[in-house]
Amino acid sequence: MTCHIVVMRHTESNVASIGHFDNFSCWQFGDESSAHKEGLRDMMEEIEFLSKGDLDEGHIQVSVFGGYTDEPGEAAKNSMALLSALQESTRLCEVVHFCVGPYNTCKDKEGKNTAILIGIAMDLRSQIIFPASFPWNNFEDFSTQLRDRVLRRTGQGKILDDDDKHKTKLSTFKPKALRNPKTYKNLEKLCL
Repeated sequence: MTCHIVVMRHTESNVASIGHFDNFSCWQFGDESSAHKEGLRDMMEEIEFLSKGDLDEGHIQVSVFGGYTDEPGEAAKNSMALLSALQESTRLCEVVHFCVGPYNTCKDKEGKNTAILIGIAMDLRSQIIFPASFPWNNFEDFSTQLRDRVLRRTGQGKILDDDDKHKTKLSTFKPKALRNPKTYKNLEKLCL
C-alpha cells in the first residue's frame, strides 16, 4: 500500500477531483519523472475548467493520503515525488492534509508496518473527506459495474444521472483507462 490518494477541491465552486498515484512511475521512470506532475496538472486543469466563473474567487485545496513506512522506502519516494510536483506547479494550492509515511503507519498482528488509511472517499455535497475501503478481488461487483457501464454506453441500459452527462468535447478530462482487452471482450459476450 505505497500508493497515495490526492484529493483536490476548489474552495468556491466545490469542484473536486480524486487521483491515485502509485510508485510505479517512481521506480519505472525515475523519481524525477513527469507522471506525477502530469497527473496533478490534469486534475488542476479539470477543476479550473469546471469552476469557470468561480475560478478567481477561490483557490485549490490539496489533501494527500497514503503510503506508510515501508522497509524499502517506496512510499517515501512517492510522497517526495508528489511534494516536488506540487512545489513546482505554477498554480496556487493550499495543502490541507498530508497524511503519509509515519503518520499513516501502524503495526499489524505480526508486528510489521502497515497502512492505516487504505482508501479515501469524499461526500460531494458536504465536501467531507473520510476513510473508505474497497474489497480487493471482488470480481462480481467489478463485473457488474463494467456491464452496467457498457450497457449505458451502447444505449442498452438506463441513462443514469451521473457525471458523464456533464462532460463535453470542451472538457479537459483525459481518462487514461487501463482496459484489459480480454476482460472487455468477455464482458461484451455477457452483455450480448
